[in-house]
Amino acid sequence: MEFTASSIMRARLVACNATDSLKEVARKMLEEKVGSVLIKQNGELSGIITDMDIMHAIATGVNVEESKAEEIMSSPLEYCNSDDTIAKCKELFEKTHHSRLVVKIGDEVVGVLLRKFVDRFSTVSKIYSLTQSSQTPHPRTGRG
Repeated sequence: MEFTASSIMRARLVACNATDSLKEVARKMLEEKVGSVLIKQNGELSGIITDMDIMHAIATGVNVEESKAEEIMSSPLEYCNSDDTIAKCKELFEKTHHSRLVVKIGDEVVGVLLRKFVDRFSTVSKIYSLTQSSQTPHPRTGRG
């Protein structure tokens, strides 16, 4: 069985407007208990802000009450399809260097895939396949 993006994605989507202040975005992330927020501009998804983006803005002295989401969002969004294999998603992460991919079915956004989930899944899958293919240990035989 081959696993796909939809099998390990987070299906909970939270969105803000591009003109929302960073303080509003951070508040929404805390209220919704999410690590990223999709940013809408003119009714269309145009970017994403992660918890790390907010922390970086604070650490570099950005005024979170006056700065807008559109000023720090990662754009353009990188997409994968819900039926893409984990290996294909991993290749896309390597190519784009993003920490998250937006998952789509057709034109509809259905989730967010985190790079750390893909990495963990790949590691666990590799370990599992190695244990399945290892030879059965042979009992010791006593020699008299």
